[in-house]
Amino acid sequence: MSTHFTTSSIGLPVGPRWGPTAGRLASVALLALGVGLVANTSSSTPAPRAARTTWAFLPSWDQAALISFRLHSSELQTVLPTGLTLGADGTVTGSPPVELPVVAHVRGVQVQPVLSNYDGGWQGARADRLLTQPTQNATTIRQLVEMARVKGWDGVNVDFEGLPARDRTPLVAFVTNLRAALGPTRSVSVDVPATPSPTYDLHRLSNAGANVVLMAYDQHTSPGAPGPIASPAWFRHVTSDAARLVPRGHLIVGIPTYGYDWTGSRPPVAVSNSTALTLAAQAKTLPTWS
Repeated sequence: MSTHFTTSSIGLPVGPRWGPTAGRLASVALLALGVGLVANTSSSTPAPRAARTTWAFLPSWDQAALISFRLHSSELQTVLPTGLTLGADGTVTGSPPVELPVVAHVRGVQVQPVLSNYDGGWQGARADRLLTQPTQNATTIRQLVEMARVKGWDGVNVDFEGLPARDRTPLVAFVTNLRAALGPTRSVSVDVPATPSPTYDLHRLSNAGANVVLMAYDQHTSPGAPGPIASPAWFRHVTSDAARLVPRGHLIVGIPTYGYDWTGSRPPVAVSNSTALTLAAQAKTLPTWS
């Protein structure tokens, strides 16, 4: 059995060992399972909460993540809960926990729910229809604006994956229109892959007023050979490339807080930090931290 687990970090009393990141990256936050997020800043030394930008994804289905948020919300500016799915007809279904905005706002944390085209798999054709059909595009944006108003969200995170290259400009247009429709008091962020893709124009997305969330993980995944999710050299490379395209203050870097378990010839299975350590103990091997 081969279990590979990668993390990075800054001194939060939760999850794996934390320590300072390098270069322009200053901080990261972890919510139980998922991915921590860090903004590009001018210092490598962890700063007080007011002086740095710290975000975190929150898997809404996991009660441990909600508990972790309550315990460590003082480390965060923004939380991105999952729960919104782009339906086949372009409507938005689902919702993060309804109480989360109230709980977050009391703690001074903004809420940007994740709008995803994942529905039993990445539905690229579904998102493509939304982006390329003006009527459906406008209807979905109106729905998101109304949901944000009624539910008290501070913005929307767009996580569209599996898109064809032709959606490069339509995605920028969708983000531009959504940003304008939400108004000056709400914001938009967009998730993009770590390696360059013709679909995602990081420079134009950031110029449209969106924060760009670089998914700096899955260096090794299925299909492929076992290996780290985000080795230090690879992480430095992809973040440096992104930083050249995105203005300072608009790049948010996702750091993985999960692992993959490769066993024999079967596809790797995603595991949490605690499960990875348990599997390592069962295999009588010592985890190596890079």
